[in-house]
Amino acid sequence: SPHQDLSTKHVAKILSIARCLDPQSNSKTVDWFNDTYLPEILKIEDKNKYNKNKIFRELSNIHKRKKYVEENFLRMSRKFKDDKNEVELFFFDGTTSYFEGNHCTLGSPGKDKTTGYQESTILICLLTDRKGFPITWEVSNGNKRDVSEFKTIGNRLANGLNISNVTFCFDRGIASAANFDLITDILESKFITGLDQNQIGKIFDPSHR
Repeated sequence: SPHQDLSTKHVAKILSIARCLDPQSNSKTVDWFNDTYLPEILKIEDKNKYNKNKIFRELSNIHKRKKYVEENFLRMSRKFKDDKNEVELFFFDGTTSYFEGNHCTLGSPGKDKTTGYQESTILICLLTDRKGFPITWEVSNGNKRDVSEFKTIGNRLANGLNISNVTFCFDRGIASAANFDLITDILESKFITGLDQNQIGKIFDPSHR
């Protein structure tokens, strides 16, 4: 087929391949891309159109297709399982980051976990499979907590991706009675986590577990 102009799909493919083969910031993939055969493989007419400005313009378009990106991530994760009968294990965690400046629409003043108080913080939550491949993600205002954002992802997993009967693994930052109920009742799944204290008896009836 003839060569094509650089599309949103091309940018998504380039960023995904770079993440798997040579993880680095999106902007640094420009030099990496020019040293590969990807322009020929992807049939891109002018490889110079893949530049920093193009990446940042297309990131918004990619985010609009988040639902389809997540569906493909999940399908690929299940396709490449080593053992089709193994337990599906998903890891969930969140971290804060911040922007230099104070005009980010997502950010709000808050405390970053590693650098202290910052003007514009965001919360980034990520769910991966046991091999570390991403399944779904969420970016929220920095004043939100990891524990509150699991519900957003959990509901999307159940309604959009139809995930159930899996095992979630997360740290104590996600542990709450509401999240436990979401996993066991709505998602019909199990979980592995740490607890702050001897909370088992307060949350579950041990005679029925």
